[in-house]
Amino acid sequence: MAGKQHLFGIVAAAVLLLFGCQKEQVFPQSTNNTILSISLAYAKEPLKIYAPVSNDLVKGEIQFKIPPLQDASFSQMRVNIVVPTSSVIVPAFKGNTDLSKPFRFSVFAENGDKKDYLLVVYN
Repeated sequence: MAGKQHLFGIVAAAVLLLFGCQKEQVFPQSTNNTILSISLAYAKEPLKIYAPVSNDLVKGEIQFKIPPLQDASFSQMRVNIVVPTSSVIVPAFKGNTDLSKPFRFSVFAENGDKKDYLLVVYN
């Protein structure tokens, strides 16, 4: 019985030496706060997707030229936006968004870096 306890003690010590002394790996936080893709749609016609006509991501301005739709306005738009998985959009786009006037939002990277954007929609 004493031999088994002694063997267990040796194995436990070996495991601690092999795995207990390793440094914890620290991965740098992402600095990516760019927009990967963006498109718009009228809430009344969500399957008709519009791409930006001008996209100055350095300046942070994204423009859309969208034809008018009967009985619809830019106050009820769907924003389809993709950012890196570690990024956050503020304010978040939930449901319909009023884009009848220029709309400002920010994308925050995992490390807290912020990039401001201006969304402009016109006919």
